Parts: sequence; structure tokens; C-alpha cells
Amino acid sequence: HTTSPAVCDVWFFPEFLSNLRFLCFSGQKIERLFLAFQSPKMFPVSLFFFCLPLLCLSYSSETVSVATAADLIELFNSAKGSSVDVDIDVKADLDFSQANLILPLGAHSSGTCVSYNGVLHGNGHVVSGVSMSNKDKYPAYSHAGLFCSLRDAVVENLVIDSSCIFVGSHAGSLCVSVRGSLKVVNVTNKAYVKGRSSVGGFVGEARDLVKDVLLSFEKCVNDGKVTGDDSVGGFFGYVFNSTNSRIAI
Repeated sequence: HTTSPAVCDVWFFPEFLSNLRFLCFSGQKIERLFLAFQSPKMFPVSLFFFCLPLLCLSYSSETVSVATAADLIELFNSAKGSSVDVDIDVKADLDFSQANLILPLGAHSSGTCVSYNGVLHGNGHVVSGVSMSNKDKYPAYSHAGLFCSLRDAVVENLVIDSSCIFVGSHAGSLCVSVRGSLKVVNVTNKAYVKGRSSVGGFVGEARDLVKDVLLSFEKCVNDGKVTGDDSVGGFFGYVFNSTNSRIAI
């Protein structure tokens, strides 16, 4: 345990705090943890859980419902700043065949990338019709993936269909790069992914991760074909410049 002079003057668990956002929004049951109230020795822990609703409130996030591919594209096109921080609730299958998604969500031809930092609830729906080939199209941004970057994000209950194609210098069906924690649950990739280097079934590359950052995949399957010239993998293409980070598959 460590002592913090900050919120509520209680003891904090570093591992727990690093995943507080996941706990607040993933629907995990924490009732059993309130057994701490029964022990006087655990009073600091009890006080922590008394303050937990305030902590979760500080992490609260807007939820946006998405019913079409155009809705999702518009959400990123209208983003202000360097990230999209809302949670996304997918209400229907997303067909991109008429949406003309040329670059990953959040990416711009100038080379900039707006990362996704929220929780995406796929609700079992299917992403289809993405045909992205950027290997030589834009000099400043030549990569391919549904998102350009995921940072401290959760993606759950989604299928990326075999009708999708992602071709770029770096490529991954879910995202080109990860720059923070990532939790992926019950996601299946069936898309074709191809690139020069850093080519993964889900993630092209994970880089610049700080100590104790966790990248986790639970109940995920890559059924898509993944090909490249260098650094190719079924889940990740390449992980680098990351000290003491953890990957769980």
C-alpha cells in the first residue's frame, strides 16, 4: 500500500487506480470488496470505498450512440483537440461500403492523429465494408486501421468482418497504434491486413508505453489474413520503446 495526501486522505492501490476508469464503466461487480468494512484493520480501505463514487464521478464520460458508419465518422471529424474522450454505444451493424473511409478514424492526410480514449461498446455488432489502401496514397500518413490510435481505451463485443481490407505502411484492423493502456474483450477480426512493417491482426504497433501499462485481450480471435515484410503478428505487429509494460492475451 502507499499513502496519498490527495483524495479523501486514504490508501490507494496503484494497480487499481491505473484501471479506475475500467472499473467505473465496465460493469464489473465490486460489492464483494465492501467486506473491508467488517474489519477495523481495514478502515483506510473502507474509507477508500466510501469515497469511490466521488472518484468514479470525476472519471464520468459522455456516451454517444452510433447507429451508422456515417455517425462514427462524423464523431471523429467534429473532434476538438487531440483526442475523442466519449464512450461509444454501437446500436447497429456499421456498413462502411458507402461511407468512403479513406483514412483511419481520427487520422488526417496532414499526418496528425486524434486518438480514441473512451469505451466502445460494440454490443455484438459487425463492422463491414471498409476498404482502406494507404500505402502510397498520402506522404504524411500512409497507415491503415479502423482507428489511427487508441490510448487508455476499452473496445468490447465487436466483429470486424471479412469484407474489410486494411493496407498501409503500418496496419492493424482495430488500430494503427496504441499509446497507452488498452483492454479488448470479445472482439473478432476477420479482415485482411497488409503492410510493410508493424502489421498486426488487431494492432499495428504499441509504442512509448510507460511502466505498468497493461495491454489485454480477452476472448478475442484473429481469423483474418495478416501479411507484411517486417514485424508481423496475429495480434500485435511490433511493441517498442516500452519499459516494463505488460501484455496479456
